[in-house]
Amino acid sequence: MRISGVKAPNKPSNQADDTFHFAAIPIIASYPVLQHAGKEALPVVHVGDRVEEGMLIAKATTMHSANIHSAIPGEVKAITSRVHVNGKKMLFIDVATGGRFRVQAKDAVRDYSNWNKQQILSELSSKGVVELDGSAVPIHIKWTTKEKSCSILVVDASEVDAYLSLAQQLLKEQLTAITSGIAIAARLLEPKTIVLVSNRTFSAELQTLSQSLKEITKLEVRELLLDAKYPYRHERLMVYSLTQERLLPSVSAEDKGMVISNIATFIASYEALAFAKPLIDRAISVAGAGVKHSRSLIAKLGTPIGFLLEECGGLTAKNATIVAHTAMLGKMVIDLDTPLTKEMVAIMALLPKETKSARPTACSGCSACFRGCPLSLAPREMYQSIKANRLDIAHAYGLSECITCGLCSYHCPARLELSQTFVQAQDKPTLTGRQ
Repeated sequence: MRISGVKAPNKPSNQADDTFHFAAIPIIASYPVLQHAGKEALPVVHVGDRVEEGMLIAKATTMHSANIHSAIPGEVKAITSRVHVNGKKMLFIDVATGGRFRVQAKDAVRDYSNWNKQQILSELSSKGVVELDGSAVPIHIKWTTKEKSCSILVVDASEVDAYLSLAQQLLKEQLTAITSGIAIAARLLEPKTIVLVSNRTFSAELQTLSQSLKEITKLEVRELLLDAKYPYRHERLMVYSLTQERLLPSVSAEDKGMVISNIATFIASYEALAFAKPLIDRAISVAGAGVKHSRSLIAKLGTPIGFLLEECGGLTAKNATIVAHTAMLGKMVIDLDTPLTKEMVAIMALLPKETKSARPTACSGCSACFRGCPLSLAPREMYQSIKANRLDIAHAYGLSECITCGLCSYHCPARLELSQTFVQAQDKPTLTGRQ
């Protein structure tokens, strides 16, 4: 299989520095009850209630859900139904800051060495830990081996987007927490091998992590260095890089005995066990030419996106497009009061020269979309079949295999909304004829 991709550009010239900054505390923090994969959480607080930092404010309703905790002390000011940045309408819990923050002593580490697997999974579930690569899968579901065994634990230390520099900074500043978090996952999953995946430019940091893991876990530890191309870190492409096997649409990495987790997830898991800390903050990049200074922040969940942009010097132009998550996979933000949630790895402020917006024109048949597709699918034929209301033909051309990475739209000179069309079509039942 030929794998193509887009080479990452150089680091943005407005990158302030290579260290994390702690974002200021917001006046109002807002928490949507669905910021994870699965079912909505159920509010357990009421308007007027006092909450403390780390207090449970919305409880998971099923195993495939996640608890939500307040990142700040204060008072519940409102519980209202609003539209999330993902387009879904749901309840939001608004908390006004007020009161004393808990001081966490980093030397007061809990001893969880004798905990059994169920105790560990229960604590991770209680603390609302989810996969922090953007998928937001509850980690107590992902790291369980009741149905499928794990032979390879894949540690994803690569960058999800060319604008970002989170992974390398986390490797530099949080090596102990990452190592301890990987050891926790290894206890739960019992893999035979740990594979560290990262960009080639991170080789020095990866070697240090590899040596630490060999000493702690006593497992085989391998390294896989990828070119700095998007979307090489996608699960299906990562599996192919490891096994040279192309996954069928119905087959996941877990079906092949692999569990892939992001390094930020290992940090959150370690802090949940070692310090009884709920998932109330996360590392996030604020980047793009539309913001004065690109920075990596540790920010409280629920903080308004506009507040975080101001932390980075504010916008450089009024016509900047704000995107929650990443440049290729994110959602455009209309309201700057939109809060930071567990799913977001970045906030992008992009100028018109970066978005290259233009009106769609007719397809010229240039095949740029085909050449840009990392799976060598047929985006033009898929698009035309969907527009003709023939999803059966679109699936025959590869719609089920499409990873919706957006590269077809990126390469299309006609500016057709290819990827967006595929995302919508994948949620529809297959049609076998014209309607």
